[in-house]
Amino acid sequence: MGKHYSFEFKLNIVKQVLNDQLGVREAAQQYHIPNHSVIVDWLQRFKKQGKTGLIRQPNKRTPRQMKKYDGAEKIKDPTDIKALLKRIEYLEAENDVLKKLKELDKEKAKRKKDKSSTH
Repeated sequence: MGKHYSFEFKLNIVKQVLNDQLGVREAAQQYHIPNHSVIVDWLQRFKKQGKTGLIRQPNKRTPRQMKKYDGAEKIKDPTDIKALLKRIEYLEAENDVLKKLKELDKEKAKRKKDKSSTH
């Protein structure tokens, strides 16, 4: 399983590369990212989807594509480690998505408030 980087970490690096402060390989070396292609992927997603492209979505699925996982029914033996790890991964991903949606809603409300206060 690969290393996961925070949204803020990715955004910081993407901005530095886009502002010509760092090259892709230089950024990978400076931030201890084993392969510069990871940053290239972030740049491509940022250019296509904006900031939301940098949000971690496990298995590259969008929230709508993720089916509801009812692990309580499927785990027959409480020592079934794989099932428990899968449940944890799902819950963490769901939590990440919900946090990001909440953050995006706050940003949208703030922009709307700022826009209405300037007119």
